[in-house]
Amino acid sequence: MIKGRNKKKKNSLSLFKRKNKFYLKNIEEVSHLIELILCSTILLSPLFMVLSRVGFYSIDPLFLKVLFGLSFLLSVLSIILNGIKNEKCTRLSAYYQIWFCSLFVGTLASQGDVSIYITYGLIPFLSCMYYSQKTVLVNSIFGYVTMISSLIVRSKHEIWMEPISGVIYTRKEWLLSAIVFFSIEYFISFLVAMTIEKHLKTNYDQLQKEQEKADEVKYRLQDESNMVFAANDELIKNTYHLFEIQDKIILFIGEVLGSHDLFTGNHILHTQVYVGIIARDLRDHGFYQDVLTDEEIRYYEMAAFLHDIGKVHIPESILNSTSRFTPEEFELMKTHTTEGKKLLKFLPQIGDGRFNEIAIEMAYCHHEKWDGTGYPSNIIGLEIPLSARIMAAADVLDALISQRLYKSPMTLDDAMKIFAESSGTHFEPCIAESVMRCKSQIAAVDQQFKAEESEKNANELEWWMNYHRKLNEIGLKE
Repeated sequence: MIKGRNKKKKNSLSLFKRKNKFYLKNIEEVSHLIELILCSTILLSPLFMVLSRVGFYSIDPLFLKVLFGLSFLLSVLSIILNGIKNEKCTRLSAYYQIWFCSLFVGTLASQGDVSIYITYGLIPFLSCMYYSQKTVLVNSIFGYVTMISSLIVRSKHEIWMEPISGVIYTRKEWLLSAIVFFSIEYFISFLVAMTIEKHLKTNYDQLQKEQEKADEVKYRLQDESNMVFAANDELIKNTYHLFEIQDKIILFIGEVLGSHDLFTGNHILHTQVYVGIIARDLRDHGFYQDVLTDEEIRYYEMAAFLHDIGKVHIPESILNSTSRFTPEEFELMKTHTTEGKKLLKFLPQIGDGRFNEIAIEMAYCHHEKWDGTGYPSNIIGLEIPLSARIMAAADVLDALISQRLYKSPMTLDDAMKIFAESSGTHFEPCIAESVMRCKSQIAAVDQQFKAEESEKNANELEWWMNYHRKLNEIGLKE
């Protein structure tokens, strides 16, 4: 119960902060807009001076100089005050900006030859942009006082005559009439501005309520999610690392496979790296750019772990033989491609299933050859999936330059010669060229692998050699 009240209190506080931030941002933006209006008033004095020169107005030059000084002073003050970045000053700008405008309008309107009656009404309308009835009321009162003051000054040099009857009004009669007339107009402008402000505020508050409801739903969903996942922290971590989980599972399968065969465990780790190197080099040199996306290459790299999965159905005596395969053993060894395809059909679908497709392609077709002389289906050229064509190159590359029970590793230079000779027969030409082009990168990776695996390989190689020696000594055949 207490937790629920705390959550509600926290949500209310969050809503208050969001509203406060919105109002402050709005005040800042409107104040800068009014600042531009004030700065533009600096041009009015020179404009009136030009119009007076051509006879359109007859305004005292001294008054224009005073007006220019006032507009310049108010503009500078506005820029300075708006430049002070603190909450108190920002809130005050909703008042002093409007007051500056009121002072300028009142000063200009006090001149008898200038009629800007409608400008008085701009004060309430500008104020309603601040989303506060208090601001509209305070600024409107200030604007009204300024308006009455300007009318009093204006009446000193006004002689008003009724156009039709020719009746001339006294100063008192004109002032009283002007105050009544302008007060009615100003009051109407004030009511309209208050209505607009209320409408804007209502719409904003309604949006805030909708946002609050959305936040409540979000928080409730978050609470429910936390309740679901709180029982298992490890599951939460794994939810955010789905690919990491998949990688670990696939790597585990590769390790299991490696325990069945001395060199297959290292082989799949090596080929994963070589597949990535070849695929990215192909893309960088303009080949299969529409296919070899980052995601597709990532799938290729992970599927390389499973390309020899079918070897779990091959006897260890064949996998770990110290001599070349007999024709019968080789025929049995070839079945690891079809066995791998069968096994991978039982792999649960990962994501949209694209990874599963690639894994099956690599396992089944990585011994196919570009000229159609490979196995198990003797398919040719582009009929071989791209993933399997790249896998074939990585597979042969590692087999050539790595240790095996029946042979020592070949030098990288000799391996490159084989790829040059096999271009267009065993390998697609662009893939063979890619391997040769990446020679220095492959050399660095191979050197690192050999440094990391030398002790482990030496121990296991010695164990298997002793194992086969003892079998030969006692005349047994596994």
